[in-house]
Amino acid sequence: MKLNPEQQAAVDARGLVFVSAGAGTGKTKVLVERFARAVCDEGVDVESILVITYTEKAAGELRSRIRAELTVRGRPDLARALDGAWISTIHGFCHRLLRSHPFAAGVDPRFRVVDESQGRVLRGEAFETSLTEFCAQDDPARLRLLAVYGADGLRRMLTGVYETLRSAGRELVLELGGGPQFDAKVTELRDAAQCLADDSGSGETARETARQALVLLDADVRAERLCDLGDLRVRGERAATYEESRRAVEQAALDELAAADRDLLQELLAAFAAAYQEAKDRESALDFEDLQLRARDLLRDDIAIREREQLRFRSIMVDEFQDTNRLQCELIDLIAGAGSERFVVGDEFQSIYGFRHADVQVFRERRASAGEGVLPLTMNYRSRPEVLAVVNHLFGGDFGDEFQPLAASREFPDPVFGPPVELLVTDKTSYADTDVHWRRGEARAIARRIRDLIDAGDATAGEIVLLFAAGTDAEWYEDELRTLGIATYRGTGRGYFGQQQVVDLLAYLRLLRNRYDDEALVSVLASPFVGISNDALVLLRRAAPKRPLFVALERELPESLPERDAQLLRAFRQRYDRLTAASARLSLERLCERVMAEHDYDLAVLATWDGRRRYANLRKLARLARSYEELRGPDVEGFVRFVRDQEAVGARELEAVAEEEGGDAVRLLTIHAAKGLEFKVVVVADAGRDRAPPASDEILALSDGRFGFRVADPVTSERRGAYAYEEVREARKAEERAERLRLYYASPARSIPPVRPTRRPRSAGCWAGSRR
Repeated sequence: MKLNPEQQAAVDARGLVFVSAGAGTGKTKVLVERFARAVCDEGVDVESILVITYTEKAAGELRSRIRAELTVRGRPDLARALDGAWISTIHGFCHRLLRSHPFAAGVDPRFRVVDESQGRVLRGEAFETSLTEFCAQDDPARLRLLAVYGADGLRRMLTGVYETLRSAGRELVLELGGGPQFDAKVTELRDAAQCLADDSGSGETARETARQALVLLDADVRAERLCDLGDLRVRGERAATYEESRRAVEQAALDELAAADRDLLQELLAAFAAAYQEAKDRESALDFEDLQLRARDLLRDDIAIREREQLRFRSIMVDEFQDTNRLQCELIDLIAGAGSERFVVGDEFQSIYGFRHADVQVFRERRASAGEGVLPLTMNYRSRPEVLAVVNHLFGGDFGDEFQPLAASREFPDPVFGPPVELLVTDKTSYADTDVHWRRGEARAIARRIRDLIDAGDATAGEIVLLFAAGTDAEWYEDELRTLGIATYRGTGRGYFGQQQVVDLLAYLRLLRNRYDDEALVSVLASPFVGISNDALVLLRRAAPKRPLFVALERELPESLPERDAQLLRAFRQRYDRLTAASARLSLERLCERVMAEHDYDLAVLATWDGRRRYANLRKLARLARSYEELRGPDVEGFVRFVRDQEAVGARELEAVAEEEGGDAVRLLTIHAAKGLEFKVVVVADAGRDRAPPASDEILALSDGRFGFRVADPVTSERRGAYAYEEVREARKAEERAERLRLYYASPARSIPPVRPTRRPRSAGCWAGSRR
């Protein structure tokens, strides 16, 4: 395995080694070489090396590459021993550790790890229980909190805070910080108002306003009364001190109210955490964060086990270090003994998993502590020099001094007659007075450009990818590609629970539980399950004007119904009755399958142009039903309610993927999903997307423990930031802006050099955005 000088230095380094590896610079090759050299040349036992990767897929790929390298070196015995090697995600390592020491860790030896959907079930039930108990006493303050934020809002926001704090390994404490003292600020305003009232150099209006302020402060100094003192505003230089004190009292009054709300939120958060923990204990279950927290606590608190595990590992290697957080770093520190080698590799500018609680600040701190020991990998083996030059130019200034410009590993023999990087700009204003959305116009421009590339022989469809920061509108881009006859593979899309086929199947499940659910019945009758006309729906409604709609099906059908609609309704009634009778003895997954088969809904879905994806969404819903049933039994009503709750709180659930990825089709992926993949032509689509600001009632928490929220002004009901809310919000916005920039940096790095000589123009990368 030939290494370049930078890679060789990373392989040869000993002790604590920190490698800052740019995109496509061969960091996996370095990891493989270090592992193989350790076990083949230095005699390190295979099970004495701990390798942490970010995903199960990456762990499997790394294990395969190490096995292949060991086989090439003539060590099949070591290649076989890899089956027992510690090569896994951090969660996989924690799971294995807890299985080895269950009693010391305080877990059931037979514990199971709940998947994400099961965890959502438990969290939803726990929050509902805790919120019910929280409001049971009819305390006006608690009911006001519920009215201000709403049940779904409280659940979404507090569970988000819960996950943020847990992922950082922090206590579940909402720290408001040292806000200004209300009484002290009132005293300052009283003094300032007295000075202004006595100031003969001020105007009569200003002095009268100051006297009114004194009357108010003498009569009523409750925080809720002093939140809005706009009527006591005074202009002019001589009133500057008074104005500053007036604004300080307004903020201090809000902070005083916020402190009371914070105590209520803290109580609800603690109650939710306790209820969720109790639910997991009943199931002998751990979630993914439990794995890390229990493993951390075990290693931190049990000296004997910590020393035993430290002696086990002579070398620790951490891949994708930019995607770790403080809790995971704490785990790595605890497992690293005094004599063990530590090798961490990552790229700050590819840290794009903040939504999974990755904390890029951890990477920066550890890199700073490594000092001169940071080793760079800058030789890119993936992209053309023209593409890298653009990447370096665009992002070098924004990323600052820590940015390491990428250099191509070699020149490529085929000439580039066309632009290697293009920018397609869509003018939003030109679409303002039309019935075409500007994003649709951008999608058409991209589709035409891709059609030209394919027709010119510059690339095949399978060599092209469209990348999205968020795949919400990817369907529009797919529609335009399909219109031009280009095959597509879409691995992203809008919310899963909003897909029509998912809505249809859930409506049928609701109908099986309650035939008099008019909304569910209309959805089913109008869907491909039955497919009657709108006229038939109107006639059915007239046949039972004051009764549930299903009553019209239980009677003689209206004679005025078209014959085709009547036949469809009779067939539906027969199938529905069979399914109702069978539902009591079928599992949820089997019931979903039976519903589709009885009505040939699966065939109707598969007949559409994107039928395989739609069918995959149905199969995914059946799998979610199976996962729910493993936890709660065959409860149709409970499953439907669970799915409805997930949609209400904005749960992240992606559409299912059905198409064969290796086919000759243009792929549409999120930038996150494209991690580790390479393409000849990369189109960064929808780069002009505007990011919506956080909701005004958002409760915000940062991984460093800072917390803020908006409190409702009791007089105006206006939401205003209390304590450090604005600071926390700006910090969150800065994090999101920085991650979005890193997201676009990671996109063109997916492009690879041509695989065959060509004398035609070739596009290695393309940004598509918009301007106002």
